[in-house]
Amino acid sequence: MKITKEEMAYTEVLNVLNYIEKEYLEKVPKEIIDFLEKNSLEYPMCFDANGDFKISPLAEAILCYINLEYWCDSEERKKFIEIYKRNDEKLSESYDITKVFENRNQKKEENKKLDETTSLIEIKENLFQKIINKIKKFFKRQ
Repeated sequence: MKITKEEMAYTEVLNVLNYIEKEYLEKVPKEIIDFLEKNSLEYPMCFDANGDFKISPLAEAILCYINLEYWCDSEERKKFIEIYKRNDEKLSESYDITKVFENRNQKKEENKKLDETTSLIEIKENLFQKIINKIKKFFKRQ
């Protein structure tokens, strides 16, 4: 049986929810908790070498949604929405296809200029190489 990213994320979210205060857990609709339990795995929480709990980006996104929808008041919600918008814009900029192609073309131009610069460098023969080449020419004439 293959474990999906979604199953892992649902399990991680449930693990986090098991450690929050009861008043916050009660604010999350039972349907969501039931869905997470139905679609999650049973495994212990994962900690890194420092003992910190590690969760996937999908689990983070689910927790952010729960926070925004069920735990934040209206002022906090506005702040988080602005933060999410800024983060989304930054992410969109880094994956903007026109910028990707512009960067690729710029790198090609830089490499082309570098090739032109390096092709102008004159390679001088050392004394030993000159002697070998003269000997080769001598034997080619005969």
